[in-house]
This record gives sequence, C-alpha cells and structure tokens, in this order.
Amino acid sequence: MVRWWCSGQVAVPWTWTPQPYIGIWLTMIVLAVGYVVAVRAHARSTGDTYPTRGQLAAFVVGWLLLWATTDWPLGALAAGYLLTASMVQIVLYYYIIAPLFVHAIPRDLRIRCLTGRYAGPLRLVVQRPLIAFVLLTATLIITHIPVATDTLKALQVGTMLMDTSWLLTAFLYWWALDAYRPAGQDARFGTRLLYVMGSKVVPTLLGIILTFHNFPIYTTYEFANRAFIGFTALDDQQAAGLLMWMGMVPLLMVRLGLVFYEAALAATPSESPAVGPNDHNVPGGR
Repeated sequence: MVRWWCSGQVAVPWTWTPQPYIGIWLTMIVLAVGYVVAVRAHARSTGDTYPTRGQLAAFVVGWLLLWATTDWPLGALAAGYLLTASMVQIVLYYYIIAPLFVHAIPRDLRIRCLTGRYAGPLRLVVQRPLIAFVLLTATLIITHIPVATDTLKALQVGTMLMDTSWLLTAFLYWWALDAYRPAGQDARFGTRLLYVMGSKVVPTLLGIILTFHNFPIYTTYEFANRAFIGFTALDDQQAAGLLMWMGMVPLLMVRLGLVFYEAALAATPSESPAVGPNDHNVPGGR
C-alpha cells in the first residue's frame, strides 16, 4: 500500500519491507527543482556566477540526508515505533541538515529574499536571533508534550507538520545567526557563541527527563510493536534521552568550532575588501 507520509501505526507490526511515501518523494523533488530554479534565476538577474562548488555540495549532502532522515525506514520508525529514531531526526535537522541548507543558498540570494514586499515576517525572525531562538525552542517543547506528540504522530499530516516545523525553525535559526554576523568582522562573536550554546539547553533538559523517567511517557511508543526484539519501550526512551542529552555534544562542538574559525578569519587582515553585505542592510531591517 502506498501512503502519503510516515505516521504512527500502533497495531501494525514493524516490517523491513520498503514502504513508498509519495508525499516525501514529491517534497524532495520540489525542493531540488526549487533550489536550481532559484539560484539560476538569481544568477541571471544579477550577473553573478552560479553557487560555488562548496554551496552545491552542501545542498546535495543536506538534500540526501533530509530524504534519508524523513523517508523509510528512519522516518517510519520515528513516526510510530522508536522514539530514538525520532531523536536522530531532530539531531540531524538541527545540527547538520539546516546549517547545510543555509550555507547552500548564496548570501546575496538570502538578502534578496528579505527585500520582498511580503517578507516582513521573515525579516522579523532572521534579523532578530532572539526571536529565532524562542521559535526554535518553543517548537521543540510543544511537539514533545505527550498529548501533542501522541496526537500528531498518529496522523500522516501531523507527522509531516512535525518534520516541517523542526527543519524550518532550525533553518531560520542558523540563518539568523549568519545574518547576525557583520560582514568582514565578528564584533558579535560572543553573542553568537552564546546562541549556539543555547540551542542545546532544551534538548539537554528533554534528554534528562526521558533518561530518568521510570515509565514510558508517550503512548505512541509505549504500545507500538517492537521493531527490535528485547528493546523495550523504556529502553527506547532512555536511549532517546541519552541521545538528546549527550549525543548532540560532538555536533555542538563542531558548530562552536566553526564560530571560532569564522571569528579567526574575520580577525585576519586582508588586502581585499570584505565580501558580501551585511544581511541586516535590507529594506525594513534595523
């Protein structure tokens, strides 16, 4: 049977038989085509070159990871069989896929997106990292309230909304941190560092709660057919908690290292002028 999107199926035993999800396939095709059309149109209108090889590589890697994370089997396991798989999705969305997509879009094109007539809400988030941070953390908290998780995971559209909200808020967050950096300098280095570290606060608290809770919190995963024999719902919840609590640390260290690296590059004298305008310098910006 062909289904639109992954969703929890408590009464259905897990099977390793591949399951097609047409909605995910169409979404990935639209995303790839949209990226190509957008960057080519921008290049023609500005006379600039196409994205660099690094930006193209970032998009391809992020696109492939997104497909692998959302589609079968990981997406199906995360939707209704393993809480650990759902946490793997979030970790990849937050610290790998979203930053790759931000890097893949040329900065001039991102600036152009902020100058549109109806881009006010987008500017509000991207030009104010605090708002992006609140949006990111609020989304993570709300989608992990048991009643919300159990309700959404049971529906294909609900799982789709969760996947989309996690990726979108993470994308806006890393875009906001990139926009927060003035071109050619890193005067806000300390603040950017705090924001990167702050992205780990809620996942850490959530991870501690899941790890030390004495019984399964989510009905979806408590009564799901076990994907792995002997791996109980409580085992799954504790593994998911440890992943959110400690598993994110290596990726967080990488993100912090990149902030230091960018600051070092900005502090190095250069004969050439700074490349790229400040993302804040757009109509309607502060």
